[in-house]
Amino acid sequence: MAEELPNLGGVRSTVRRAAALAAVFVLVSTTGTHSAIEIGVADIVVGNVYGRNLSKRMNAGEKLIYNQKVRTGRNSSTTLEFKDQTRMTMGERAEILLDDLVYDQNSTNLSGIVQLTRGVMRFASSKTAQIDLQVRTPAAVIGIRGTVFDILANPRKTEVSVIVGRIQVSSQFGTQEIGPGQTFAVESTSGAEFAPEQSPEFAAAVGKMLSMISQEHTMPKDKTEEIQKAQEQQSGQKSHPKQIQQITSKTTGTQPEAFFNAIRGKDLENLIYIDLKYGRVVIELLPGVAPVHAARMKELTREGFYNGLTFHRVQKGFVAETGDPTGKGTGGSGKLLKAELSKEAFVRGVVGMKHKLRELDSADSQFFIVTGPASHLDGKYTIWGRVIYGMEFVDRLKPGAPPVEPDKIKKMRVAADVKES
Repeated sequence: MAEELPNLGGVRSTVRRAAALAAVFVLVSTTGTHSAIEIGVADIVVGNVYGRNLSKRMNAGEKLIYNQKVRTGRNSSTTLEFKDQTRMTMGERAEILLDDLVYDQNSTNLSGIVQLTRGVMRFASSKTAQIDLQVRTPAAVIGIRGTVFDILANPRKTEVSVIVGRIQVSSQFGTQEIGPGQTFAVESTSGAEFAPEQSPEFAAAVGKMLSMISQEHTMPKDKTEEIQKAQEQQSGQKSHPKQIQQITSKTTGTQPEAFFNAIRGKDLENLIYIDLKYGRVVIELLPGVAPVHAARMKELTREGFYNGLTFHRVQKGFVAETGDPTGKGTGGSGKLLKAELSKEAFVRGVVGMKHKLRELDSADSQFFIVTGPASHLDGKYTIWGRVIYGMEFVDRLKPGAPPVEPDKIKKMRVAADVKES
């Protein structure tokens, strides 16, 4: 099997990862007028993020001030941390106006209004923060009193999924309190109701956002105990069976809280766990994009085909490749797959199938995880999954083609088959 993925030694190491939907956020103040006072910092910057006059790219560590705008470009994202440890993660093509809102030095309060027109975001407040804040969308108003939640909005519908704490969602249909592990949807024309799980659109949007910015980096540092408590309580609450299965009281196991948050609301039949010596990587299959490849990956995984195989090619900032029993990049399972090309983009966290050079229908068992920008692969290789947790472990794989001492897959399993976390 010929080597078909070109070296990208000159590619910048800047990570780009697309969130599912464009988002526009306008933060409106109710606290009065302030001069240029520092209110926080751009903690994580992925791709093209712009601040101040919207023409200068923002760097990680750059200060945030009152009346400042922040905008993210395509395949870009950022997490902003304010002085009260509140964190706000923005997805692709988002725009925020920090209008005398976020942090009052005199009272250490977060207050004001966030207007979310459309798109996905994560809001995460410190348990010690004193919050008097609302998120307004075209369909609902969300009152916050110290919590962590994901939200997806468009002109017709708002979906909210709570991880920690409680929020109130108000609309023309009334007011409802939402707690940990619950998802609530408001549709402007048809009503408001609890949902058994996130919609596919919502789940995909959150998954993309969290694979662009590692899950644990979207949470305040002092949220650990509260998240664990919420997860332990989840198994005793009424919920959809899938949610009960996916968030249980097994937080005393070997996986951290971020793992349980990443798989919350997901179909375990649609997740693959790759256990490395560094930690667990979770891949969400994309059967709607590549049904034949997704089914074959589950089949090979359940056969134990990948257990013990090495990452025979790892190029930092580009790809990590595995799935060859020979460890040389020339072997496979013996069953070829026809290409299932799509319009999905090869951005960080995407999982693609290797094939022979200029032979689209020669894919077998070898696959690669994209660790940096790789738009030159778009439309040329089948995309069958995306990493929703554990990209930091992929980043630690030893480089080389092959590496001198290659890392191995300890176990690769379908999540529904895993009894212990």
